Amino acid sequence: MDDGATKIGVESTVIDLSTDTPAVLRPGKITPAQIEAVLGVPVDSEIKHVDADEAPKAPGMKYRHYAPDKDVYMVAPEDWTQAIIWAQSQLEPVGLMLTNDLIVQHQLAGMDFVWSLGDNGDTAAAKLFAGLRHFDDRKDVLTVLVAAMPNTPENSAYNNRLGKSSGGHWVTELLAD
Repeated sequence: MDDGATKIGVESTVIDLSTDTPAVLRPGKITPAQIEAVLGVPVDSEIKHVDADEAPKAPGMKYRHYAPDKDVYMVAPEDWTQAIIWAQSQLEPVGLMLTNDLIVQHQLAGMDFVWSLGDNGDTAAAKLFAGLRHFDDRKDVLTVLVAAMPNTPENSAYNNRLGKSSGGHWVTELLAD
C-alpha cells in the first residue's frame, strides 16, 4: 500500500521500556532528548548491534532493510567530487541522490539521473524512500549513490535508514577499486 508522500518520511522512533533505562532501538523523528523530556529520565541513544544469533527487539534492527534491488552506497560530503567522477566513468547510468546545495555545486541540475533530497536532513528524510523507489524502477540504473547527512540527533533516523538500505556500504569501497 502506498498513500503517497509523507511530511516526515522516517517517522517511527522505537524505544525499549522493558529495562530500567529506556533505550532507543530505532531512531526516528522524535529525538532521545525529546523522549527524556517526557519521561524525565535519561535515555540510552546508542544504537546496539544485533548479533546473527540474537532476535531483534524491533523491525529493521538486524538486516538490510528498506532496500531497493540496486546497489546503494552512502556518500559523505567530502567524497562527492570523487563519487561523481566515478559515476561518470561507468557504462550504465548511476543514480545520484543528493541535497540541493550539492546539485548546484556539481552542476547537476536538470540531469535525468539526479534525485533531489531537498535542502537538509528533514527534507532528505521525507524524500529518501521515494528516491530509492524511483531508481529501483529504472532498469538502466544499477547503482545508486546517496548523500549521508551530518551525524546529529536530528539526522539519526535518516542516516539509520540509509545505512540499512545500503547494507552499510560507503562509496569509498567503490573508489578504492
